[in-house]
Amino acid sequence: MKNKLKKIPTKIFKLIIFLIFIILSPFIVFIIRVATPFLLIRLQHVRVNRIGHLSTNIELYLCEKDNNINVPSQKYLDIFFYDRKICNYILFNKWKKKVFVFPGYIIKPIYYFNNLNFIKNNKYLIKPGEQFHDTHDIHNLLDISKIHLTFTKNEINIGENFLKNCGLDQNDKFICLIVRDNAYLNSIGSQYHSHRDCDINNFVLAAENLTKLGYYVFRMGAIVNKKIKSKNSRIIDYATNGMRTELLDLYLSSKCEFCISTSLGLDSVIDIFRKPMIITNFLPFGDLRHERNNVITIFKHHFSEDKNKNLTMKEINDLGIGYSYKKNDFDKKGIKLIENNEKEIYDATLDLLYLLKNKNFDQKSLNFVNKFNSKFYELFYDKKMNTKIKTTIAPSFLKNNFFLID
Repeated sequence: MKNKLKKIPTKIFKLIIFLIFIILSPFIVFIIRVATPFLLIRLQHVRVNRIGHLSTNIELYLCEKDNNINVPSQKYLDIFFYDRKICNYILFNKWKKKVFVFPGYIIKPIYYFNNLNFIKNNKYLIKPGEQFHDTHDIHNLLDISKIHLTFTKNEINIGENFLKNCGLDQNDKFICLIVRDNAYLNSIGSQYHSHRDCDINNFVLAAENLTKLGYYVFRMGAIVNKKIKSKNSRIIDYATNGMRTELLDLYLSSKCEFCISTSLGLDSVIDIFRKPMIITNFLPFGDLRHERNNVITIFKHHFSEDKNKNLTMKEINDLGIGYSYKKNDFDKKGIKLIENNEKEIYDATLDLLYLLKNKNFDQKSLNFVNKFNSKFYELFYDKKMNTKIKTTIAPSFLKNNFFLID
């Protein structure tokens, strides 16, 4: 109660500033338009409440800028604004050193007035509509562009000391394990993604065997339902042991050898540090993250209760659920989504280890992958995009589920 009372003056201040800028916005927009021949000012909303958007959207903007994509031919100034609770202040403050970011109670009234239908012009936006919020690297820039996030010496010391306290020597290697469950989204009142949740204990086999190869495993997560069932000292349940911090989330993601994930926001942090990754239990099919060379994917099984079998890609597409993100869409079609089992996850892990060691798969495995890519391209690929399909489907998964491309 006391904390809520303390916040009242701040809320009143923000409201007053917001109202002032509502009044001033027509005049500010007029100045923006008049100044255009000399300085083009573009405004853009950035989602700071979800780690996936906060990490990838700014990184891709900077990559495009480096590669002269979506860059005006005249002198320009890009201004970002946010209007929600910040999910990671360390990351947010790092981006503030790279781009101009202001609170929504200042910029939002200007942004909306500038986009009223009778004066709307997309050149005053960095990207129109929802394009900026897309986390797909549609120009395949991540593999060819520099990493824009760096750490201070103090931050590096904190990260190194953390690893040392966890028992790691300087030359020890570790991987990040990121498993989606419903704890985090339930905490923010968003349950429609529950069909994408997974059981952490399906990943124990892979984790245990990685430790036998000399790796440490850090189970990641801000809020999770349960601990991982393992007494292995090399498997560190960072998500539940009280050690987690916003800085360490970034640091561990930047230093891991690779990541095993389940398609969620923290994947994007792995992306911006260009780390190899296995994405398990992926869906929807059509939204496959196919832009990076060192990413392997396996999918959740789509079991049809009517047909009493797992569906092919064509059947998934024909049912109109190839791009479905809501659980209700699958329920209506009588589709039960089945998680990858321990062996599928472990085999995909071996596939990635083989890929990292040999730079490519053997010819037989490549034949499986190429057949899948051809079918995926036919059914789901947006041919208007310039994106190349670079992600590899785990050959072990395809060999056991070759019916997918029927």
